[in-house]
Order: sequence, then structure tokens, then C-alpha cells
Amino acid sequence: MWGRGESVAVPPTSRGRLGQRGSLTEGDARDSFATWDRLVCYSRRMKATKRSSISILAGVALVALMVSLPAATEAKVRKRTVSATINGERVSWKGRLVIFDETPGHGFTAVATKIGGTKTIGFGCGVLLEGQPLPLTATMCNATYATRRGNRAETWLNTGLDPGNAFHVTFTSFDGSVVQGTLSGTLLSATVRDGSTLTMQGSFRGPLRR
Repeated sequence: MWGRGESVAVPPTSRGRLGQRGSLTEGDARDSFATWDRLVCYSRRMKATKRSSISILAGVALVALMVSLPAATEAKVRKRTVSATINGERVSWKGRLVIFDETPGHGFTAVATKIGGTKTIGFGCGVLLEGQPLPLTATMCNATYATRRGNRAETWLNTGLDPGNAFHVTFTSFDGSVVQGTLSGTLLSATVRDGSTLTMQGSFRGPLRR
């Protein structure tokens, strides 16, 4: 299991439109890299961040690039969804812009975004699901939520470093291919840093990349 040094940053978002074949454009990928660079800089400035946090950041970066780059997009063979109530608003993501990934050294990461990057969610836990008794509730998890309306962008984070403000992810089922579970927690504003918070509670389901 990962320690409290883990953190997760919001994945890069994309601004462009879908191409004729359903792939994101090169402009989307450039936007993703630029957004990711800014967020990594922010994460490195966090006083509580330790060396182990870089691994989870790298894991989310990898998954996010899978979303952004056409070459990494798979055919939709199984339903992939994330849905959550965020400060009372119901938000859902589905389809190929939802990715669930698991790798040794990074654990479980999830990234979901909408076309145009208007709403993006990411969360991760330092757990590997193979052989775990289920249901399994992981408390040392991290989460990010970001919105963009025109030129205004806002980001909320839960770094997983505060034991009094844990972000919970419960894995309810895993058949070796498809993972399903729930998520809940409170995120702090990383945009204005005025102590404002965002609460979310939701669920997720889809094939796990390993």
C-alpha cells in the first residue's frame, strides 16, 4: 500500500473537436501537454508533497495521455462510466474518454473528461486489485476535479495527505477485467486557495487496463 505521500493531479484536458474518425486532433494533444505542465508545477510547490507522490502523478499523466492521443484510443468494447454528485450537481462521463488503469508502482488510476475539457475528474489509489478480497475500501487515495468555462478554469484537489480529510474509493467488484466501485470525499480549491471546498460522491465501472 502507498503511504500518505501520494498525491494526484488533474489530468490534462483537451479543447479541440473530434476528428472525422472519432480521434482527438493534434491540437488536443498540445493542449493536454500544456495543461499537464502547469499542474505538475503546482503539485511540486505543495509543501507536503514527497518523493512518492511523483509516481502517482506519473501514473495519471500516462493514463491522461492515453485519453488525449489518437494512437492510444481503443475501440469501445465495454461500457465505461463515471458518475458523481458534485456539490449537488449530477455529472456523468462515459465512453472512450474514460480510462481505468492499473500498473505496478502506480496502483489504480482513473481519468474521465468531456470533449473540450469542460469537466475533468481524476482519482487514484496505491492498490493492485488482483487477489484482493472485495469489497475493498482504500482510504489513502487522491482526487482532482477541474472545470473550464471559456477562459475561466478552476481546480479542486484532495492530495490524500490529510488523515482528517480522506478520499475514499471502494472497489465493489473485479472479475479480472471489469472493475466497479464507488468514490466519495471532499476536495479543496487549488485555484483561489481560500479554503472553499467541493464534495463529491459517485460510482464508476469499466474495463481495467493492465
